[in-house]
Amino acid sequence: MQPYLTSARRYRWWVAAILAVVWITGLVAAYAEYRTTYESRATVWVLRASPELAASNPTDPSVPLVQTGASQQADLLNQLLQTRSFTEDVVGRTSLAPALQGAADRIAGQVFACVKQKLEAPAASVR
Repeated sequence: MQPYLTSARRYRWWVAAILAVVWITGLVAAYAEYRTTYESRATVWVLRASPELAASNPTDPSVPLVQTGASQQADLLNQLLQTRSFTEDVVGRTSLAPALQGAADRIAGQVFACVKQKLEAPAASVR
């Protein structure tokens, strides 16, 4: 054990300098990572074909393979109305936004359900 302690004492400034360089480099890297890191939220929205218009058998000539433009848009709108992020965005642009910001999650859920119900009625009449 004595030779190790002798070597450590002899090279203590080198060891201290290497530790200082590693620590300083680590602190700079951690600060840079902290400053350049951000939080993001995303919703992936996938187009689902309407079951009425989707062909279960591609060789069946009685089932249309292509949706009409209006039915595609109605289906897209109905799918969009089912997402919470869209409902949050719609409510955030109305006079309900201040009330929603201060509301608890339970109340916010009730507001979103009410808005979604009101928005689904006109969309259902498009079909």
